[in-house]
Amino acid sequence: MKTCTTRGLLTIAVIVVASLEILSRNIANINFNKRTYDITNIIDITKLTNKTHVYVYGERKTKGFIFFDSMGCGYSRFNLSQNEVLEAIENISLIAITKDGYIDVCQKINKHTYPLLESSKTLMELTAVFAVAKFLLIIPILIYNTDSLRLFPFIFAVGLLHAFGTGTTNLMIIFLKFNFYEIIGLTKYEAIHLNHFPLISINLSYIYSMIVDFISHLFFIFCIFFAWKKRNYEIKECGYLSFKLIS
Repeated sequence: MKTCTTRGLLTIAVIVVASLEILSRNIANINFNKRTYDITNIIDITKLTNKTHVYVYGERKTKGFIFFDSMGCGYSRFNLSQNEVLEAIENISLIAITKDGYIDVCQKINKHTYPLLESSKTLMELTAVFAVAKFLLIIPILIYNTDSLRLFPFIFAVGLLHAFGTGTTNLMIIFLKFNFYEIIGLTKYEAIHLNHFPLISINLSYIYSMIVDFISHLFFIFCIFFAWKKRNYEIKECGYLSFKLIS
């Protein structure tokens, strides 16, 4: 009875973790498509230096709020912490001063950081498939006394693909976080001190995905350990499973 209860709980946990994987990817995808922004990346234009200029559809803006991150730039006349409406997300120029001259931050974002973020989003969606696949494959092993442990190498390979994919995705997102300004051609000194730009933060939906990935990997390792322990117990108690596996 205890074994059956354990298997049942593990199966439920597998379904929950796999569902969290899908949910976390959907949330990140929705935020990406809707350009959900982090409030810490919003700048009051009046607080920029007098050498940092903002243009929207060719018109210079001296008031309002500008937002930028790895997805692009946005502008609103109103405080975005109170009114979550971006009036413009295209034809925006944020001219920043550097030691060597000037650069258009929005143009650099569209050219360099946005493609990286889009690639990480695509890879994130792909890894969700591997996550669900590895758990679907391991459920029969957790429940039934069969020789389905022959699938172990394949399940392990799918798990490794998932780990490699999520690791690559997370590294790309972390790289964008800590090297954002360097990627677009600014040093942190130029960005923060010469132009009064904020430090770029990671969208919470991506952090949520990273946490779910970590839980998923740990739980998968536990499931593998449990399945292997169950196999050894069945071989010891029944004997026939060992013969089936060898044959």
